[in-house]
Amino acid sequence: MRAWAWVAVLLGSLTGLAAPKAPGEKKPPPLEKRGPSVVVQGEHIVHLSREGTVHAWRVGDLGADPEYARALASQRLLLLATGGGQLWGTDLARIYRWSEKERAWAAVGTLPARKEPAIDLAVVGDRPVVVYTSSVVEARTGKVHPLSKLKDAFAKGFRALAVHASGTHVWVGTGYGEWGGCLFGLDLKRGQWVQSKDSLHYVTGIASDGEGNLWVSWSMSHFMANTLLRVHRPDATVARAYPEFKSKYIQTVAWDDARKVLYGIEQNSLVRFEEGKPVELVSLGELPYAQEPNAIGVAPGVTRLESLGSGRLLLVHESRAPIVYTEGKLVTLSLE
Repeated sequence: MRAWAWVAVLLGSLTGLAAPKAPGEKKPPPLEKRGPSVVVQGEHIVHLSREGTVHAWRVGDLGADPEYARALASQRLLLLATGGGQLWGTDLARIYRWSEKERAWAAVGTLPARKEPAIDLAVVGDRPVVVYTSSVVEARTGKVHPLSKLKDAFAKGFRALAVHASGTHVWVGTGYGEWGGCLFGLDLKRGQWVQSKDSLHYVTGIASDGEGNLWVSWSMSHFMANTLLRVHRPDATVARAYPEFKSKYIQTVAWDDARKVLYGIEQNSLVRFEEGKPVELVSLGELPYAQEPNAIGVAPGVTRLESLGSGRLLLVHESRAPIVYTEGKLVTLSLE
């Protein structure tokens, strides 16, 4: 199968707008996030590379907005996330909130020092949290929620393939190669962990619908790729499991609540799910392949999919510019 042939992965360098480093600036804590931070903030798509470079495009016409990118780059950050209509950023020392009116960042909290690597930033309601490899930290208060509080946890730490915020929960989908994976959930309101585990498959995508359900793709690529699509309740238990997709590999999923449609990336295709079955919308072409963490083999490096409304979708690639699916076509945004 072509998607599982071993190939070399070439990562291109990104150029653009980045905040200057201050003299004597300390080296940031280790970061294990796959690819860039890409968010939709109001009328803009924002791309923050691992090197700190910022690009911005208007959602309406997909044109570049260098002035907006320049304003965002005034504070050197490592991670971005949105929630409740608000944009947040962190350098893993402080948490910053973006003012659309002032077009400026304001520090609103200090993160406790952590020895473990950070994975991603997420926003639960109006509460930004940083997901580390074995804990979740509330960014504004510094409160730490260690995974060790979960009895009979599938693993002691996260090998994360997906991070998603929904309702009062932050969810982390993990993969441990041939040992399967786990869907971990932290209810911030109650301070309680939940989990759903699989001894063969690992979580590659998480999306939430308007009814509080989670749509989760469980994939594996040991020798023959296959995928399970499951609907989970807020306590992580399975509400519905669709039949296994043989020789398929779902990389990530996204829910369009207005259309009540689940979309996904299946190897080299953008798909929509009809009664649980993937139906191709468009081929993604020859995207660069990437090593799938903790898996046997490689896959096109699409790390996230997000609905922009009206049937438009944002595709985030590990090493390439973002892509927008609109009116049946793929539009690659410029990083020039």
